[in-house]
Amino acid sequence: MSTISLKATLNREYLSVDRSSIVFLAVEILPPQSMPDSRGMPSAICLLIDCSGSMRGKKIEYAMDAAAQLVDRLQPDDYLGMVAFSDGVDIISGFEKVSDLDITLLKGKIQRMKASGNTEMYRGLEATYEQIMQLSKTAGNVVRRVILLSDGKPTDKVPADEYARLAARMRQVGISIFTLGLGKDYNEDLMASVAESSGGIWHHVASPADIPGLFSEQIDEARTVIQALPNVSIHFEADVGLEEIVNALPVVYPVTNFKWSVPDLSIPVGDIRAGVLQTLALKLSVPPDNRGSKRLATVRIQGQPGAECEVFVDYTTDDNLLSRENDVFPRGIFIAAQTQVRTRVGISGDATALKQAERMRDTIIRDPELTRIGVVRDAAENVGETLLKARSGMTKEETKIAKDGLTQIRRK
Repeated sequence: MSTISLKATLNREYLSVDRSSIVFLAVEILPPQSMPDSRGMPSAICLLIDCSGSMRGKKIEYAMDAAAQLVDRLQPDDYLGMVAFSDGVDIISGFEKVSDLDITLLKGKIQRMKASGNTEMYRGLEATYEQIMQLSKTAGNVVRRVILLSDGKPTDKVPADEYARLAARMRQVGISIFTLGLGKDYNEDLMASVAESSGGIWHHVASPADIPGLFSEQIDEARTVIQALPNVSIHFEADVGLEEIVNALPVVYPVTNFKWSVPDLSIPVGDIRAGVLQTLALKLSVPPDNRGSKRLATVRIQGQPGAECEVFVDYTTDDNLLSRENDVFPRGIFIAAQTQVRTRVGISGDATALKQAERMRDTIIRDPELTRIGVVRDAAENVGETLLKARSGMTKEETKIAKDGLTQIRRK
């Protein structure tokens, strides 16, 4: 029996027999509040550290201290690899079980790291991918994570979509990438894309002194993983039109790397962690059908036989029933997430996206049903604060901070 449960909710119970209907579907992944096994799964952590010239001084010093502290926090059955990149790639430590590592030797290598040269980030990611794939031949069920730290834009001239494709390939073999952008000169949109494509998260790091805490946070989170990087599968009974998918909780981003082979949809999600709810929100176009109650979809989690639920609808000609919205949450969480997504795009310089975000926010604050939902109201307030700052102009670092604040729906 699965320790993970699913809840799938449509915003409308009644659909039309003679015309298509737009509906919103919320899929909630509900893990247990605590780990079923207190030990959790072993972790396979690869540190991928920018050692280009811009990292000189406090940045590289804190990065080295954070790496050394992380080594001390790992368990004997965890695995560790470490890669540095600048003009080229330096494999500081190939993947090894912590119990087999010469800790003194490794810490000596860490302390000899130097900052110089360019920022060949793509080559660093490729090298990390190769290292973890070698590990896959020997390690069993482990949480595979890359922690990528960089303070600058890549100098490799590799297009952003190539980075995203590499990150998506890494996710397919169970590797998530957690990107840490340090300072004001890195490309936050690239770092966010790499993280989201792999099932990870991007964080803005305002001060080098924050690096050790963020490294430790990744270790703590990895130890709460119940299932690493599963897919949610949805089998539709009707010839449904798929409009959009957004990941709404705990991280906000548009889902683009789904597989849609009608009538089956497969959506990649992040690690399922104890006590952390995940929510997907979908906008669908459902064709008309004959009257009566019918199953619209069956929702499952890959690798969890007991995590399954069904979605039913009633087809009717009754306009009073068709006008009802039986559960506003699916529509509300979809709009809330989309509002934050459009705001992030807008403050990067897209005026059209910024106007869309303003209209979406207005939709929320003018609808009392939506503002009764805490996370939806909070999203509208977050966006409102950001839009106000955007009107008066934001520095590069203020823009990064604002975007970081929009990667999640922050509770007030």
